[in-house]
Amino acid sequence: MNDYMLKDDRDEKLAKLERKRQEWERVRARGKLHFILYDKMFVWGGTLFLLNLAWGLFRLADRPRRIPELIVLDASLICVLSLLFGIIEWHIQEGRFGNKSKYQDAIHEH
Repeated sequence: MNDYMLKDDRDEKLAKLERKRQEWERVRARGKLHFILYDKMFVWGGTLFLLNLAWGLFRLADRPRRIPELIVLDASLICVLSLLFGIIEWHIQEGRFGNKSKYQDAIHEH
């Protein structure tokens, strides 16, 4: 860890990092598929879809024939994007808190 930090600040940062690592271990224990499909596609993507749909319905209130088009477009776009987001997020967190992480070394030094 950084030598220029005060000991209390360094300890606080390490404790925060350890909490994040433990949270990632809980997520990791549920599995990659669960994280991508449930956490990112269903929860994150579903929420985004509903918000985007509400905005689209408000915007297209005077053109009701375009609403099914909006639903199909939003659902497919958000499905693909949330899948990609989940895969990218998994790899970022694995690189950060995986078994061979530089953060692991920093935490276990102290």
